[in-house]
Amino acid sequence: MWVKFRFLDGPCLGKDEPAVSLQAPPRTVACGKRTYVLFAQTPAPARASYDTVASYAVSGGSYDHTPEKITGERDLFRSWSRLHHALNRTTRRELLKARGAGRRLRRTVR
Repeated sequence: MWVKFRFLDGPCLGKDEPAVSLQAPPRTVACGKRTYVLFAQTPAPARASYDTVASYAVSGGSYDHTPEKITGERDLFRSWSRLHHALNRTTRRELLKARGAGRRLRRTVR
């Protein structure tokens, strides 16, 4: 597949690069000392010599819509994992309680 890069903002705005042969467009591209993230992927216009147009936006810029990481998310998942690890290694009664709590949690988020 031939991919043409298009930059939406930043120092590489309007830069014309030749199309390159790739399996899929990369998630990030470095250009002009900035990191660009994949914004959109669209089919090429009619009679173009490439197959796809990959639009890139400056990471953290106005076009970048990647979700931000939740503060403390890693700590929350780590503590949840350690809690379940400890509960699953204790007595049978606590094991059944932990499994029941897990089932209740899964039912509530459905």
